[in-house]
Amino acid sequence: ELLLEAMAGELPPEGDEARDACPRCGCTHVVRRGRDADGGQRWLCRGCGRTFRASTGRTLATTRLPTATWHLYARLMAGGATPGSCAAACGVSLRTSFSMRHRLLEVMGSSLPAFEAGPGCAVRADETLVPDSLSGNHTLAASGFSMPRPARRRGGDGAMSGVSGDKVSVLVCANVRGGVFLREARGGKLGVGSAREALAGCALAGAVVSTDRQRGYVRALAEMGVAAHQRFASSGPRAPPDLVNAIHSAPEAFLARFRGVSTRRLHGYLVWLAWLHEARRSDDPIGLLGDQLPCSPYRLTWRQRVAAPYPFHPELAVSG
Repeated sequence: ELLLEAMAGELPPEGDEARDACPRCGCTHVVRRGRDADGGQRWLCRGCGRTFRASTGRTLATTRLPTATWHLYARLMAGGATPGSCAAACGVSLRTSFSMRHRLLEVMGSSLPAFEAGPGCAVRADETLVPDSLSGNHTLAASGFSMPRPARRRGGDGAMSGVSGDKVSVLVCANVRGGVFLREARGGKLGVGSAREALAGCALAGAVVSTDRQRGYVRALAEMGVAAHQRFASSGPRAPPDLVNAIHSAPEAFLARFRGVSTRRLHGYLVWLAWLHEARRSDDPIGLLGDQLPCSPYRLTWRQRVAAPYPFHPELAVSG
């Protein structure tokens, strides 16, 4: 049913509208300069003298796949289809499906609104734990690295119970306006430095923030200029209504669908989860990702994605 729904969706054509500025030098003086062999409009920058298309510097700029294939993949991915089923429906390989999925994760990240609370806004922050996964292509022979722990079954937990270095803390923030923020923090217990780094993407000046009794929050929130910081035990009669309760267990359940997500890919999947939360407000959640696709920037190359480091194990090398 999901495949039929995606195939039946209307796929908007690639636009010919002028860019506001050159994607290379930023000059706003651009003029038309013919069309490419496939009919796409080209533009000439009067500043740097280079030509570009409307898609230059964006997700669809360096792909040979038809735009319709990308929109079909976006609808399938937004609907929760697996990489294998997306590859079969779009007629691409699993390798290409991997690349398309992570490009679309970039689209989701660029379209997410900033997490802002505002003066007097109530915010609840808490952390949940997910297993630290070291799956990937390890160049063990070249680096001489040995696994810091015994290997676990793919997709299984097998980690130590409770807070430990064998798990990764995921910070979950929610406000009364319905905004959600998720960010991987570090392995084990949340400290001052990791709390400061994880909260860097939040605008909490003047907000009223409630957390548990972990000391890492105290200094980090004070530096961000919160109006009040309320600390409560994880359970108790004085604890405020838990705004993150509905999504607190969502990261672990969401990641379980993919049978083991490497920690170096964790950030993209948390962005995916936050995007799904925001997409519920749209009239067409499945088609929303395709609408955001043409105007989204393209940052990471294939080699950069393959060689992405493990955030909490810098000594573990990966081949590019």
